[in-house]
Amino acid sequence: MEPEHDDLAQLRSLNEGDMSAEMYNFHEAISEMQRAEEEVLDNHKAICDYMQHAQQRTAQLLQLTRDVDYDQDVVVLFAGLETVEWRAAVPLRGLNGDVAV
Repeated sequence: MEPEHDDLAQLRSLNEGDMSAEMYNFHEAISEMQRAEEEVLDNHKAICDYMQHAQQRTAQLLQLTRDVDYDQDVVVLFAGLETVEWRAAVPLRGLNGDVAV
């Protein structure tokens, strides 16, 4: 049993003649609504936090698309060459930076 439910049951037993079953059910419904409201608020906060993080990340990704990470002059130069000519003109480099032969 949940602590709030226990509190309501204890309150009812202490006020056996004063609290009707209808009033007890009313208090129980109010308690359940408060728990649901807290859960909604917690979920809303989590979504807001996530959305803020996601917006920052998408802004970073957008900025990456604006930055040129290659030499545009070289791309234009080799755009007209055949694949064989291009491979001969540009040496391939391995992971450690060595030129492959």
